[in-house]
This record gives sequence, C-alpha cells and structure tokens, in this order.
Amino acid sequence: MGWHVGMSGPVFPDLRQIIQEGLAISSWIFTIEQCGYLCGSLIGGILYDKLNKVLLLAGSSFGFGVSILLTPYCSSLAAMLFIKCAGGFFFGSLDTGCYADIISVWGEHAGPYLQALHFAFAIGTLLSPLATEPFLAVSFTTCESNNMTSDNVTDQSVHETTNAAISNVSTTATLVNKIATLDNSTIVPTCNCETLEETNVRDAFLISSFFLFSATVCYIYIYIKIRRNKRKMTISETKVKSKDDMCHKRNEMSIHLKIIVLSILSLLVSLSCAAEDSFSGFLATF
Repeated sequence: MGWHVGMSGPVFPDLRQIIQEGLAISSWIFTIEQCGYLCGSLIGGILYDKLNKVLLLAGSSFGFGVSILLTPYCSSLAAMLFIKCAGGFFFGSLDTGCYADIISVWGEHAGPYLQALHFAFAIGTLLSPLATEPFLAVSFTTCESNNMTSDNVTDQSVHETTNAAISNVSTTATLVNKIATLDNSTIVPTCNCETLEETNVRDAFLISSFFLFSATVCYIYIYIKIRRNKRKMTISETKVKSKDDMCHKRNEMSIHLKIIVLSILSLLVSLSCAAEDSFSGFLATF
C-alpha cells in the first residue's frame, strides 16, 4: 500500500499523457480514488464482521492489484476514473481490514505490530518514487529561432541560441523573453510547451501490482492453513474474544464521550489523509 501511495504523484504526468487531458480535469483522479477509498473503508468494515476475514483481505488485495495493473491501459478519462474508483475501494477495504485483523489477532498487545505496519508502509512510500523514476516519460522543450528581418545573421548565433533553449529547460522563460539583435537582424527564440516522450509507466504499475498479488498468495496460504487447523484456531479465537469482551466492559464510554472521541478522530484522519495522500501527490508531481 505504501508503494502505491508513493508512486501516485510521480506517475501523474504520465497518466495525463495517457488520457490526454488537462491538469484541472486530470486532478479528478486523486479525488475519485479517495471517494472510492471512503466507500471501501465503510463497506469493508461492515463486511469484516460478516465474511471470512482472511478471504476478505485476499479478495481486497487481489482486486487492488488488478485495478493497479489495468490503470495504465485506460486511455479514456471515464475508464481511468472508474478504475481509480475501484482501486480506491479495494484500497480502503484492505487498509481497514489490516488494522482490524491486527487487533483481532493480538488484541491489547497489538501496539508493536501496528508500528511495524506503519514502518513497512513508510519504507514502501520512500522506495517507490526511486524505483518508478526510470519508467517515467522524459520531458523536453523544443525551441526555434525565427528571423524577423533577414539581413546579416550568422548561423553560429542561431545555433547557440537554439541549443541553449533545448539543453536547459529551466532557462526557457528567459530565452522566450530575450531578443538577440545582431547587426540589422532580430532573432526571437520561440519555445513550444513542454512535452513528454513515450511513457513506460506500465512497468512501474506492474511492479506495484506484483506486491499486491504476492500478498494475495500469502493470504490464501493462511486461509488454507487455518482450514487445516480449524479446531485450534477456534479455541484461540475464543480466548481472544473473551479478552476483547473484558476490555470492552472495562472501557465502556457514554454516548456523549463516544461522539466527542469519534469527532476528534475523524478530524485528525481527515487532515492526515489530506497531507499524506492529496497534497503529497501533487507535491511529488510538482
């Protein structure tokens, strides 16, 4: 999951190139994915108590991997938004299921395991942009020198001005506004908008989906192992539930206190998601 979040910003220009839309329209990719995440978190939290927990995690991981794998092949805006919404749904379900599963397995001793989960998330977020960079489309700006009066212009001056514009994208704005006057001739360097070469971002999405498919295989293995040791797992689950019931009775809160705590948590999570997902994604693109 951290790997996916880390690559969301860097691959954004390449996704814009694939769907051939402007920045304002393409930015809906982030919004739609978060809407899907919200729905996936709500529905996944409900289904976690009603379905087999391990199979739910396996299905969410597999669905998330498929959506990531198909993302670079969506050439239309509608298809891109749909697959991003579906991916966000599975992402939210998987994220919620991971936290709930850790609490279910380790109960009140889940602290170190939650820290380990966050540590793995951070490592993936850190390494993902570095691994994604080789597959991104290279940006370039082409410039041409236009003669306004064709009297006495040397080819060397035109060649130097053009090469400077092509070799250094950061000086494009300076070169556009700079008019070189040579004898009775005026040369105006005209630079086109920044364009991208053909992208190989499909390979980056393939790597990301590989991690999720490998997690799916692990979940299926755990499910098979649980089926074989069903009796032992039933006994352990009963012990965990009894401990959880004791904790629940010990920490009962009034309805007013619950509302206050949930409101504060909702505010904190909202700010965290804005800073971690949306803002960081655009910052990485910038």
